[in-house]
Amino acid sequence: MTKSLLFDCYGVLYTDRDGVNANLFAYIRDRLVGSYAVGMMSNASLATIENLFSSDELALFDPLILSKEVGFSKPEPQIYMLAQERLGVAFSEIIFVDDREDFLVTARDLGMQTVHYVTFDQCIRDLDFLLHTR
Repeated sequence: MTKSLLFDCYGVLYTDRDGVNANLFAYIRDRLVGSYAVGMMSNASLATIENLFSSDELALFDPLILSKEVGFSKPEPQIYMLAQERLGVAFSEIIFVDDREDFLVTARDLGMQTVHYVTFDQCIRDLDFLLHTR
């Protein structure tokens, strides 16, 4: 059973082309927060994240696992293990969403469920499927 979701920053929550993924933030705020633990894991620094997102947007995520702050980067297993520890659930109870398949491999190897973000609509279909069938 899924208890938490973990989202990547660049390519998922934010893109150079579109900026903040407002549709995904609305989905997270309206459909996930309050029912699941929702975290962010990124190879960015806190300063970068704070420049990209408003304080209200960042407040949706607990924990924030940022490679520049913790000393590990995706796809190193240690950053995924730290995320799992901070979320306080089993690997199998986490869905990790990232746009890079190479970062999803480590997550799957550790037992996380994964969604490869390509488009918003596809991501939501995949998330809804995992959230309602497991």
